[in-house]
Amino acid sequence: MVERERDYILTLIEEYRRGRSTLRTLTAYFKGFIYRLGNEYLAEQRFIEPYPEELEYVENSLTSDGNRRKS
Repeated sequence: MVERERDYILTLIEEYRRGRSTLRTLTAYFKGFIYRLGNEYLAEQRFIEPYPEELEYVENSLTSDGNRRKS
């Protein structure tokens, strides 16, 4: 990992910490990085793929109290 990549990762984490980015943004970046490196162990971690892809879209359509978002 080069310094520029490290700085970008730290920026993404800071943006998430401040509430300006989503966890999905972080995991998407890490997925690409992990797959590029070909690290199967990391690719299989629950943090990267916590649930089936079909459920990801269900979660994103719910509000914090569990109700569906209005379209």
